[in-house]
Order: sequence, then structure tokens, then C-alpha cells
Amino acid sequence: YISPECTCMDEDGSAYDFCYHLPENKTIRGERFSCEHLSTLKSLGLLNTSQFPFAPGSIDPMFVAGFSEDHQEEALYLMNSIVKHKPEMKRMIVYDLGGVDRSLFK
Repeated sequence: YISPECTCMDEDGSAYDFCYHLPENKTIRGERFSCEHLSTLKSLGLLNTSQFPFAPGSIDPMFVAGFSEDHQEEALYLMNSIVKHKPEMKRMIVYDLGGVDRSLFK
């Protein structure tokens, strides 16, 4: 069952759930994502991601962020928090969007 406030319909009349649901408690959900890109996601085969054959332990997650000089303090705090709370995270990719003092992030 897909609640009406989470439903996106394609041109064939198929319904898709476009809300994020908290894995630990399916009754908690976020706002619905826009249905604007439904046809693109469908053409790329990305609508039924729960059917992807991921083997336990086969995913090596990584954190990716981008920021500019005016947000480098927040970014530094965020990255330190990730290292503190997720020490198993081995990689981070950070994009300099302009003016960042790179010596802060070594």
C-alpha cells in the first residue's frame, strides 16, 4: 500500500512511493519527493531499488560534500562529527566550491 500523499503515477498508471520511510519505523516518513523526474528514474531502472541484489557487507559507503569559503567552518564541524560517530567510514570526498582554506582539512 502506498499512501496518497506519497504516490507518484507514471504514464502507464503504475504507482510508486516517493516518500522516504525510516527503516526502523515505517510509520515515520518524510515529505514526498517531486514526481517531476519519474520518467527519467524509470528509464534508468532506479524505481524499485529494494530489488537491487546487494549482498550484506558489499557496500562501502562514503561521504560526499561540497562547500565554499563561507561554509567551511560548518563543513569542518560536520566532518569531525562524522569521524567521531562513524569511525568505520574510510573515505570522504569533499569538493571545494571556492575559497576554501584546504589546510584546515588535512
